[in-house]
Amino acid sequence: MATTIETGERDFLQNVPPNIVEFHDEKQSTVIRWKINGVPQSKIIETNLDHLNGGHLIIDEIFDSFPTFVRGLDKTIVHQEFHLHDDPEMITDDYSAGNKDAKTTRYRRWESERIAFALLTSKENIPDKNLRQKIRILYKRYNDYRPDRWKLPEYLDRKPKVWEIPLSETDVEAAKNDRESILVHFVDKIQASRFGLENVFEGNGDNGARAVAGILEYAVPLFRATPAAGQRECIQLVIQELERFRMRGFTEIASKGKSDFLRTVSNIT
Repeated sequence: MATTIETGERDFLQNVPPNIVEFHDEKQSTVIRWKINGVPQSKIIETNLDHLNGGHLIIDEIFDSFPTFVRGLDKTIVHQEFHLHDDPEMITDDYSAGNKDAKTTRYRRWESERIAFALLTSKENIPDKNLRQKIRILYKRYNDYRPDRWKLPEYLDRKPKVWEIPLSETDVEAAKNDRESILVHFVDKIQASRFGLENVFEGNGDNGARAVAGILEYAVPLFRATPAAGQRECIQLVIQELERFRMRGFTEIASKGKSDFLRTVSNIT
């Protein structure tokens, strides 16, 4: 019998056949993160499975430490969605933001990942129709919260490629208010920044600035989607993560990040 998320075991989706859980973890343990041009940059190797384990701990930490901020959030959904968010990389492999073309190739990668996820969740791999549908809905929620995808084709100053698939207006509106999905993206960024500060950055200002920008990319919409009662704790959470950069010697980057964030959210309130 499969274990469940409440026991702290591996079946975060609850009642998934053990062979699928084992396959998932084994494959994720072979995907190496922090590679530039195929070469790992970290002092110690981090796999996608390590990333998932670290992120789940951060989710628990946030729910324990910021009770007003998380009020109304479904913790189980956050864990489940986080557990799935990098599944396409079992086929496509991880592609670090440190690669020079990471930003210019992101649309193609997102579409490749969408296709890879469809293959991984095929009827042959997941015979249970209900489980297959549940997993696909969770991943769609995560993948829909990518604001750059919302700009296609109306807001781009060029003709979109055939693989650039825009979202419908209904999907975009749903994504903007999907607090669980925004939090998953935020946790993804802060887990990476915590690991990076310990094992990768070592005074590299470009890495530090990129990591802070990644946090703020989701911190601002997370604040915007948070009810007024929880916004103070949302600010505390974000500042807590930016403070880690100051403690690691990225003083100017941390100060600018805090200033930019506080200025932006003050205009929202």
